[in-house]
Amino acid sequence: MISLRPLVPLTVSFAILFGVSFLPSDESWSEIHQAERLTVCAPREMGPLVTRDREKPGFEIELLREAANRMGLTITVTQNAAMNREYNPTNWRISRANCRVIVGGIRDNVWSRSLLELTAPYLLSEWTWVHKGEAAWPPESVAFAPGTFALDRVALAQSLIRDGVDALPMQNVEDLVEAFTQGEISSAITESTIAAAHFDTSEFSLSPVPNGPAATGLSFGFWKGDTTLRRQMDATLADLKADGTVAKLAENYGLTVR
Repeated sequence: MISLRPLVPLTVSFAILFGVSFLPSDESWSEIHQAERLTVCAPREMGPLVTRDREKPGFEIELLREAANRMGLTITVTQNAAMNREYNPTNWRISRANCRVIVGGIRDNVWSRSLLELTAPYLLSEWTWVHKGEAAWPPESVAFAPGTFALDRVALAQSLIRDGVDALPMQNVEDLVEAFTQGEISSAITESTIAAAHFDTSEFSLSPVPNGPAATGLSFGFWKGDTTLRRQMDATLADLKADGTVAKLAENYGLTVR
């Protein structure tokens, strides 16, 4: 009797390929290109990435607008208050009907990629130590205002414990700034883009937290399956980075592209 076992893997592979052939094709870029408009979901304010200033709407909004312009598109931005409350795309109540691209500190990490398609990162973000004057690490304590960014707080806490640093939570970055102004604190930790937006480097020293977690990238988010649209954006962002546009826009907001 002839054994059919060697044919089983081949049969399964053929079945998978046959099934894939019936999946709908990705028309995302064709749809957007024909409409000549890219809809965007963004938090109400997440300076310096997104702001309410029409003249200076935020680094990510300006970058997306420039990319869209080179793609022959205009953008329409819908603000979403839920995006300011927490970094959890599943709770933002957005869909393709609201937007085709999502901005506002989207992290290039495993969890984000399980929910969205992401562009290659265009900016790095990390925990930043803010202090006045000369200071040596580690201090006895630091004020801590994480914002809504999804940086690794557990890894940061572990590094602070190892270095013997007490973290004093603050309600928000505005309270952090006020505490510095009133002389209540001399050292703090927050996310790097937040630090760049709120602390003048002529008065404060900003540096990565020693022994802290590695920096992560910021990306634009797209719905799963919108691969052709995401690839078109990736190609455009690569051109913008190569010709210095990304670095120039970042500099306008006190950010540095590495």
